[in-house]
Amino acid sequence: SDLFIGLLAFTACLVGPLSVGVFVAITINILYILYQSARPEINVDLVKTSTGKQFLKITPDRCLIFPSVEFVRNKIVKSGQKYTIPVVFDCTFIYAADFTTAKAIELIIQDFNRRNQKLIFFNLRPRLLKVFKTLKSQFVLCYSLNCIEKLLDDQSNGLTAVNGVNVHEVTEL
Repeated sequence: SDLFIGLLAFTACLVGPLSVGVFVAITINILYILYQSARPEINVDLVKTSTGKQFLKITPDRCLIFPSVEFVRNKIVKSGQKYTIPVVFDCTFIYAADFTTAKAIELIIQDFNRRNQKLIFFNLRPRLLKVFKTLKSQFVLCYSLNCIEKLLDDQSNGLTAVNGVNVHEVTEL
């Protein structure tokens, strides 16, 4: 990708003034970076636990911020609609989130609640938990695979308020 951008900049410098070539190179590089941040890679895996239960594990490879949140939301919702099994949203690689992310997560939770499909957030960093706790909807949060297995065995949605906060947080079972 850098070679392609470099060739475009070189060509622009040959065709026009040097300042135009540099401007073209900077513009193309910024657009490339914005596109990459708006389209994170999202792994969707069908996982089977040791007890035989299945769930869909969705793992984005980078932070959820304004440019990428709608893309990620659509991927989660479409994956959830494709399967009727519980969905685990792996937040291991998410190191930053903003207000737009919180609103999108709120919509995802509401969509899963309407379908009566279990959604579990896994490995959410403490810094991001502050953003998630601003949500009006309750959400389920786990930090271990044993916790996920326990919640998959639970027939309810697992949504209860803990200490007045709209989160069901299970750290270790």
